[in-house]
Amino acid sequence: MPKISVIIPAYNVEKYIEKTLKSLIDQTFKDFEAIIINDGSTDNTERIIKEVLQDTKFQWKLINQENQGVSAARNRGIMESKGEYISFLDADDYYHPTFLEKMYNKAKEKNYEVVFCNCSKVNENGETIGEPKQKKEYYGIELTGEEVLKQALIGHVYICVASYICKKKLLNEHNILYTKGCTHGEDQEFWMKVFFHAKLVNSVTEKLVYYVQRKNSVTHSSSIKVFNHVGAMKRVFNYFEKQKADNEILFLFKSKKIPEGYISCFISLSRGENKENKELLFKFLKNNKIKEQLLAYQPESLKGKIQLKVLLYFPRLFYLYYNKIKN
Repeated sequence: MPKISVIIPAYNVEKYIEKTLKSLIDQTFKDFEAIIINDGSTDNTERIIKEVLQDTKFQWKLINQENQGVSAARNRGIMESKGEYISFLDADDYYHPTFLEKMYNKAKEKNYEVVFCNCSKVNENGETIGEPKQKKEYYGIELTGEEVLKQALIGHVYICVASYICKKKLLNEHNILYTKGCTHGEDQEFWMKVFFHAKLVNSVTEKLVYYVQRKNSVTHSSSIKVFNHVGAMKRVFNYFEKQKADNEILFLFKSKKIPEGYISCFISLSRGENKENKELLFKFLKNNKIKEQLLAYQPESLKGKIQLKVLLYFPRLFYLYYNKIKN
């Protein structure tokens, strides 16, 4: 049985998948399996995967399926996996050569259920374009999963889809899967449930993941689908309510995470080239429930306060700013 299963969903990523797979080939830790789910690609993704991995020494499996979306692809990978731990790697991101070794060694220090690490945001050329905001005091120490979740909601810890490994047993015990059909926020919904149920968590302080920011990715979509993100956060909130989560976690979701999700969606809509997005923006802002949540939101930074005021009271200026100036 491999120590770690690396799950990679792939859809029309012929330009990126080779670099992602080569980061697995270069791993100093070899006791792992790679499960690549080719989710109905219509380009050369499948051919490139086979060519790059044909002479590799680690275990790997290529699963071809009709296009069902990233969430269904990751769920298929979970079901097919045999590792003690699971990690997720998108087909345009990549690992530092020591990622698996350092993450697994940290996990086995005290049988941690989840281990996370730092990451770097890079462009398609591998150039660093931003560092996630985080506080060093929450890295490299033993924490409960709920404590990590709280700090992530506050903004002191940054987690992305590829920056943690978790025990498969934890997923099975709590029936944690990705929400099929969700295109935005599905990764956050998943890892938030993972950390919520994890009793013991630790981290590696180094930056071991390269999180690629590309303009044409699903994450940067400017269609109405971006509101999947808010839906995902509401599902997590309801889930935590049923699980009788700490009041502070529920408060942070209601007063911070969900309103921030709406603002992020409005920014994405504004950046789109579709003229209908402008009308959608104004339509959603007239929704009383959405407006109530935004009015109750209190950003910490001056920039955030100005952004919120402009959105609520000068929505056309908000749209113009992100559509013409910041786009």
